[in-house]
Amino acid sequence: MITKEQFKKVLDAVFPWGYTGNLNDWEHDWFLGWAYINEDSKWRDVMCVNMDGDSSIAFWLISYDDVSVNEVTGAINGIMHVLMPEMTSNTTFEKNGSVICYHLPREE
Repeated sequence: MITKEQFKKVLDAVFPWGYTGNLNDWEHDWFLGWAYINEDSKWRDVMCVNMDGDSSIAFWLISYDDVSVNEVTGAINGIMHVLMPEMTSNTTFEKNGSVICYHLPREE
C-alpha cells in the first residue's frame, strides 16, 4: 500500500514548482502541475498525477512541448526508480497514449 508521505514525495519530485489538489484527500483527488522533464519544462509540460487504487500511481500527460513522449517517459521512470524502486510499469506514453501507471507488486 502506498502511503500519503510516499505519494507526496512523488508529487514534489514531478512538480517541483507546486501543484493543484488536496493532500487531505490524496487518495481520491487529482494533482495537476508543470512537470519537471528538463530545465525548460516549467511552463511547457503539464501533467496530472493521481492514485489508481491503493497500490498504483497514474501519470497523465496533458501537454508537452520541445520534448518527446520518450523523454517524458524516461523522466518519470527515473523519478519512480529513485523514489519508489519497488514500483514497476510496463507501459509508456508512446504505447499507452496519455497515461502510465506504476504498480506495487501484488502480495500473494
